[in-house]
Amino acid sequence: MNEYQAECFEIALKGGYTLLDMINDLLDISKLEDGSLRLEYGELQPSVILERSVQQVMALATTSN
Repeated sequence: MNEYQAECFEIALKGGYTLLDMINDLLDISKLEDGSLRLEYGELQPSVILERSVQQVMALATTSN
């Protein structure tokens, strides 16, 4: 696999994982709505949430170049 093919493969793989996350989120919402899933409350670190958000946006930004 040459460099261009490897880059395309990496972009496709990241896109696949993004779509999988979206599908899982939709399934979770459906479970919340029908009452079969309950939320668990706990402490969160804002820095962790921010870092994950930046990573997702960076992945989208690099694929649009």
